[in-house]
Amino acid sequence: MAGKLISQATETTPASGDMIPIARPGDTTARYFTYENLVIPEYASSVSQTGTDAPTETVIYNNTGATGTWSYVGVGNYRLTFSSAILTANKTIVLLSKGGSGAGSILASRLTSSAISVWAYNSSFSLSNSVMTGAQLLVRIYPT
Repeated sequence: MAGKLISQATETTPASGDMIPIARPGDTTARYFTYENLVIPEYASSVSQTGTDAPTETVIYNNTGATGTWSYVGVGNYRLTFSSAILTANKTIVLLSKGGSGAGSILASRLTSSAISVWAYNSSFSLSNSVMTGAQLLVRIYPT
């Protein structure tokens, strides 16, 4: 066993390879989670965009092992591309809130295994630039 067994009496923080027991009432079979099964990969950032520039971001949290790069696709359309294929189909959730005080809305979805598309709309529901000011992005990738 690469890691150690974490028990209720153990006062430690689990690490990679550690086994964590699962207790079920009436079940005498030894069952375990590995530490990796308990950690949900997440990418969280604050995103802003102006004019025809690619969005900029401040990464708040990233335990995915990948880095993200924003690009400008067209008016009101942007793409976040990751350095590796981390966005598992049917296991990835993308949440994006507009931020700022101006009118408009934004949408985001998984495009490929390594890219997210974002669309920004003004108050007339037309694709528009400069809508995102301090938007909050959260990407979660659940285990398969």
